[in-house]
Amino acid sequence: MNEDLLPLVTVGALLAVACGTIVARGQGSVILVAVLAALAACAQRAATFWRRRGRRAPAAPMAADERGVAVLELVLLVPAFLLLVYVVVGLGRLGLAREDIDAAARDAARAGSMARSAGDAEAAAGAAASDALA
Repeated sequence: MNEDLLPLVTVGALLAVACGTIVARGQGSVILVAVLAALAACAQRAATFWRRRGRRAPAAPMAADERGVAVLELVLLVPAFLLLVYVVVGLGRLGLAREDIDAAARDAARAGSMARSAGDAEAAAGAAASDALA
């Protein structure tokens, strides 16, 4: 991979993680706009990269017997890409669930530490945890 294109790949990976978090939080309409804007910016940057070198982006010539190869590649790559998107979304949801559990534990510990007796502390901690997870 060309070192000049490495920032584009890094930005794409960070964008995928951010989009997974947005979808996990239930803001699915925002993700489409974000992805389209990022793709447009990446395409513009790649075009500028190749234009500065005074040539067009490299493209391999296709032989006559390679007709339909692009469609076949698309059919093979789209499920893998969708799987990647689902994994990113799942990891975002997992992170949010972990944050919720940490917040519930923190609230329960705070409520339990303020009680005067062990029974009251246990009841307050259970109530705080239930409220935080509800």
